[in-house]
Parts: sequence; structure tokens; C-alpha cells
Amino acid sequence: MRRHIPASADPFRLPLDGQRVWSRGCWPASWVDCPSAAEEVLFRRRFTWPGGVLRLHLSADQRYQAFLDGRSIGRGPERGDLGQWHYESHDIDLPAGEHLLVARVWCLPMPPFAQLSHRLAWLCAAEGVPAEVLNTGHAAWEVRPDASWRQIDRGVAWGCGTKVEVTVDAGFAAAALGGGDGWMPVRTQAAAAVRWHGREPGQRGERQLTPARLPAQEEVDVRTGTVRHVADRPAADPVHASDCIGGEVAGWQALLDGSRTVTLPPRTRRLVLIDLGHYRCAYPMLTASGTGRVRMEWAEALYAEATGDRKTDRAAIEGRWFRGVGDEFVFTGAEGTATTLWWESGRFVRLLVEAGEAPLVLRSLSWLETGYPLRNEAAWTSADAGFDASGGLMERVLRRCAHETYMDCPYYEQLQYVGDTRLECLATRAITRDHKLPDKAVACFAWSLDYRGQLCSRYPCCHEQNIPGFSMLWIGMLHDVLMYGDPAVVRQHLTCMRSVREAFRLRIADDGSVSCEPGWNFVDWVPSWRDGEPPGAEAGSSAVIAWLQAYVLGLSAEIEAWAGEAALAERDRAAARRIAAGCEAFWDEARGLYRDTAGGATLSEHAQILALLSGQVPAHRAARMLDGLATAPDLARTTVYFSHYLFEVAARFRRPELLLPRLSFWSGLAGQGFTTVPEAPEPSRSDCHAWGAHPLFHRTASILGIRPAAPGYAAVRISPMLGTLAHAAGSWPHPLGDIRVEIRGAHGRVELPAGLPGTLVLDGREVAIPGTLTW
Repeated sequence: MRRHIPASADPFRLPLDGQRVWSRGCWPASWVDCPSAAEEVLFRRRFTWPGGVLRLHLSADQRYQAFLDGRSIGRGPERGDLGQWHYESHDIDLPAGEHLLVARVWCLPMPPFAQLSHRLAWLCAAEGVPAEVLNTGHAAWEVRPDASWRQIDRGVAWGCGTKVEVTVDAGFAAAALGGGDGWMPVRTQAAAAVRWHGREPGQRGERQLTPARLPAQEEVDVRTGTVRHVADRPAADPVHASDCIGGEVAGWQALLDGSRTVTLPPRTRRLVLIDLGHYRCAYPMLTASGTGRVRMEWAEALYAEATGDRKTDRAAIEGRWFRGVGDEFVFTGAEGTATTLWWESGRFVRLLVEAGEAPLVLRSLSWLETGYPLRNEAAWTSADAGFDASGGLMERVLRRCAHETYMDCPYYEQLQYVGDTRLECLATRAITRDHKLPDKAVACFAWSLDYRGQLCSRYPCCHEQNIPGFSMLWIGMLHDVLMYGDPAVVRQHLTCMRSVREAFRLRIADDGSVSCEPGWNFVDWVPSWRDGEPPGAEAGSSAVIAWLQAYVLGLSAEIEAWAGEAALAERDRAAARRIAAGCEAFWDEARGLYRDTAGGATLSEHAQILALLSGQVPAHRAARMLDGLATAPDLARTTVYFSHYLFEVAARFRRPELLLPRLSFWSGLAGQGFTTVPEAPEPSRSDCHAWGAHPLFHRTASILGIRPAAPGYAAVRISPMLGTLAHAAGSWPHPLGDIRVEIRGAHGRVELPAGLPGTLVLDGREVAIPGTLTW
């Protein structure tokens, strides 16, 4: 079986068997559901196949897992929204004979926030096959409610949807084979239709189909983990080595290793704490027989106190409290493998095992790791061994937050935010030539454009949120695509960009002052700022917000100039100059810095950074500001997220002292027990936040200075900035081949792929690179 990517967005607009089928983008299939109310259902269809390749297009609302002759062929559909509802396509080489296609479909009333929905439905359409063979709405599909699943509380993981209780009985075990009782004919809904065609009568609110954009999510079955504790104690108690039943640890470890089973006598309880070694996103796969219950809870780390959020050493368990979220598996006698509807995440797993009236035999426990199939094609090494080692944490945090969309974090929210995603996209582009996920991310936010010209701060999401600055930074994402990606993608979103820009232009007064857009004006998790908003944001006048708009207008001007719209580009530049004039109200001549508010008491790195990136600050003033960034003791400092923009200033103005010392935060994470990058400095809520992966970008783009010199990365400009580093070497995965740079002291070497023009900046001189250059 292989995944098929349709050549056309609507495969049924192509000739099939010499005919065109249906019109106005409607498929020869309809959505179907269950006549009786249910949230989890099973669909089945038995069919005869003459042999050869069967091409299937599958989708569901909200999610499905499909089985052909008892074997899983895939999950889906890829996340989108109602206007861009994805279908998955598969080519399956089937022998002649009778076959059975089964789909488990669920539509939860409290799904993950990132999961949009209309109502429970299933869709199957086969190409080149009479509709009555497999197409829903025409073929004789059957359905039954699946009573094996029950929703339970989601706990602190508020954005990840409800957890489940799974009852493993004879019906559950037979589900993939279409067994069990209560099958009935399906109920037909509306005809399936393609996204850009008009809706047929009665289709208002229906999903508009579009092909999946991404490769299938990776699923790798792994056996891993170390049993750190086995006890018969209440779950609320802290972990103490004195409570550990040491004689049982080896047996539970053998279960994880796959070398033996564990049997609990009737009415026996055990608490088992497993350390997965590092942070993982996985479907648990627990096989057992007999009677009993297993509650499986996940946590990023254990807590230092019974209440509160303090964690300290992420690897420590002694004297720590486990507080996690998870699912429950109920075994009723027959052997079966329990899993979850959606993957779980974390580093630590706690099993609360209780045997029933008969022994409970745990036969196997493994983890089906899942995520976007990200491949690291870049290289990096330097004189800073601690920072080099942190590259593994950064790559891991990026992977754990890359799925069918990017995510801010896998444990609490699983939401794609503009601010986070811009940095995740840059980190992705820095290590791989695969830009499908970044390009989808840009499109997702464009789908959320509203009548005001605002984008949702996080999308897809069933709970709307407005962070005005994130709408502006989406234009920054688009500029990143222009320079590092495919400019054709930018052209698709010019109308959206202009809507966003014009909405914010309305906030600029004639004197250049900027009034803050209502909403959550989040900028960074600065401890002294309320809810991450800079001073003045609530009152309506903030230097940080004003300079952010000037910075983005400069990027918009560059996009318009590339698009051939010289007048619009100059209009944007003029608006940025007007904002800069208005920002004179924030300037403190004595300090040589911009204050956060006019005449206010506070200063921040953020205001200086955005002013410098806007390109509107005179050179003599910029020099004072850069010195202040390096030495002023009373500036509110950037944290993990916004340090990206500080590093951008360091690269633009060639000030390595603004970048290299800050890397110690990442270098020190492993010593604190982290295996991924946290959301913020301590105390941090999330231990896995991919905006902290941005040094993957800066190590090559800022330290080695490998940056595009023309849209579409049609040329490269290399301006190394090693500062105190004795040596550094690395590569950037360009579509034409690797860009390689190695610097050691006063010597170096640059290699460019064939066909890529480049310039080296060295000691203030610009030198053309003739493919390979050594000095």
C-alpha cells in the first residue's frame, strides 16, 4: 500500500472510464453517518475485487482509522477547516477475491481545540470503480455504534480533547474485522463536494474537500523506557525509594523490553513509574488478558511540591509528585490490545494497575511514536560543545511539535500559533528541503482571515483568539517564504496580506502615533509584564507595538516591490517613516534608548529590537541602542521566544555579543534534565515548546551568516559572525544542494551547489564565490 497524491485537486473531474462524472465539483459519493446517536462508530463494506491496484479517497468528521482485511491502512484526515476539509488517497495492490474495508470514526463533543467539525460522517470513494462497489452513498455500507469507548476528563491538557476509557472485550477485539452485533444500513448525508465549487442545495455548512497536503504521519513502533519505581501506594503520595518494591522492578522492565509478561493476582494493585528516556508523542499499545483496569497517565516531569508548578530537575523522581493526564483501559477477559483515539505526550508514564476478580496478565507494552516525517539534512559543529549538544534537544522539540500542523506544545494545547509557527518554519527550513509543513502553516492562517482584516492568532482552532501582533507577524512569515521558500506561494496570499496590512494602517494617526488593536497584545513572557503584554498595550500606546507595526510594514514593502507594486511598496515605507516619527515620543535622549511608554519608567529589549529591525533608526542612534542592549542593566529581557528577534538584530548589525552569551540558556538545559526546550525560563509551564528551536536557524543563518540574497533563495550572501567562537562549520539544505561553510580562526572554506551565485562578506569586503572558495 502506498499513499497517493492526486494530480488534480478533484480526481473526479478527470475522465473515468471515458466519462466525466457529476458536475460543479460534486463527487460520485456522499457523506454517510449512523442513524442512531453515537460519538464513536464502525463502518464496514464487504466487496469483491478482480485484482490489481485499488485507489481509495477517504475522509471523515472528525477522525478515522481505516482497516483493510484487518490491517490498518491509515488514519486521517489531515487537519484543516470546513472550507479546506482534507481527504487522504491510497493506492493498494489487492489480490482478486473478497475483501473487507472497515473504518473506526469518532466525532467527540470536546475534541482537541485544533479539530474543527460539522458532524459525524464517513466518506469513501474509489477511482475507476462502479459507485455501487465502494462509494459511500451508493454502496451498501453498514454501521454500528462502538460502545467500547467512553470519554473521561481531559485534566490540565485543556487543548488536547477529552481522554478515553477503553473497554477491551470481544466486540473491541473484533472491530477491525467488522465483527460484533448491531450493524445497520448507513444514513446518507449530502453529496461530497470539492472546495472551490459552489455548494449544492442543502450543502450549507458542509465540508469542502481538498487533497491532503502532507505526507502521512510517521508511525514507528518502539519498545523503550526504564522502570524507575514500583509500589503499592496511593497515587497522591510522593515517590520515595523506600516505598519501591525492588524485587518486582526487573519483571516490569522485562515487560517493557518485550521479553516476558507480568501477572497480577486477583484484587492486586500496583503503581509503576516509567521514564521514556526523552520526550515522546505516541499511541500507547497495551496488550493484556484477564480482568482488571489500567490507568495510564502521562507527565512531562514530576513536581517538586504537592501543589504549584515548580518542577526543577526534570529527570528527578525522589520525593516528587506525579500529576498527569491520561486514559483508562478496562480488560474483561479476552486478550486484546488497547490504545487511544489520539496520541499522548510526555517523558514519564505512570501505570495504575488493578486486577479484577481474575488475574490480569499484561502481555506487551510498546509505543507507536508519531509525528511529521521530518528529516534533518543539515550539519553543524562548533567550538562550543555545550551548545552543539543542545542541537538534539532543539531538533526533538521541533519534531514533537510538528504533526498535521505545527503546534505550540504537544502536552497542553496542540495549537498552531502565528508567533510560534514563524520560528518553527525557519527552524524547519534550516534543516530540511521539505517545506510542505511551513507552506501549509502560512495557508492555514490565511484561511482564518475575518471581515476586519484580522487573522486568528491560532488556527485551525474551534475557539477563536485575537493576538493583534500575530496578525502582523504573519506578514513576516510570508516574507520568510519569499526569501527562503517558493515565491509562488507568496503570490497566492497577497490579497490576504493586503487585508491584514490595511486593517492595521487604520490604527496609525496623522502624527504617526499607533493605537493598539483591542485584543490580547501578547509579545513575550517577560516576568514583569502582565500576561505577556508590554507596558502601554492595555492603555493603547506602546513603543513595542508601534515599532512592531513599523517593522512589519518594511517587510510588506519588500514583498510589494517584489510583486511589481512600486506604489504600494512606497506607501508602506512612508507609513513606517510616519510611525518612526511618532515614536519620538518614546525616545530618551539621556539613555539613548526608547522607553516602553511616553515618559514611562520602563525600558525593554523588545522596543529597541523592533526599532532596529524596522530600518527606521538613524545610524548614530542605532549605535547607542546596540550598546544599550549589550550593557544596560535595567532593560526587560527577551525570553526564549523573542530572543529570536534579538538574534536577528545581532546578525543584521554584526554584534555577536548579543547572541553568543544567550546561547548558554540552551546549553544548560540538559544539565537540568530537559530533553526538549521549555516555553520560558523557570518557572516554565510547558517543557516542550518549539519556538525554542530557533537557534537551529541562527547557528547557520546568523553565526555562519548563510542567508538568501534574492527571493526564492536564488542567490546567497555569506557573512560569518563567529565572535568568540574559535571555529564553526555547517550546511544549509538548499534546493540545488548543500551550502557548506567552515571557519577556523582566520581561515575558511565555502562550497556552493552548482548554479547558485553567492557573495562572501569578509572583513568588510564582498567577494564573489566561484563555486568553492578557500582563504
